[in-house]
Amino acid sequence: MGRFPWGDGNPLSYLLEFITPFDDGEELLALVSELALRFSSEKIGHDNYRNGAGGMCMLGYLSADEARELQQLLSRGKWAVSSDEVFDGGVREIAKYLVIVLRQAFSRGNGVLLRAHS
Repeated sequence: MGRFPWGDGNPLSYLLEFITPFDDGEELLALVSELALRFSSEKIGHDNYRNGAGGMCMLGYLSADEARELQQLLSRGKWAVSSDEVFDGGVREIAKYLVIVLRQAFSRGNGVLLRAHS
């Protein structure tokens, strides 16, 4: 998805900060968090995935079923944008492109992996 000009540069960090979910809120936030933070040292007890060879940093992943679920939750539109969003339209753009990536992954029977590099 590329870098985002806010905080740590991760668009999912921005999404987690400024999205306000409705009915399925816990599940939506949990799935975005798993994609953004599943390999964090707080979740797995070490930071080996964050310090890979050549500056590769594995952030998180979703299985094919999780990717489909998140795609459906985002597509249903049962969320709003926080009134204090920094970049007007940022949450909607991130959600739009994330839905595209998730839909393509699921159509191929794949999950998704989020990585970064330094």
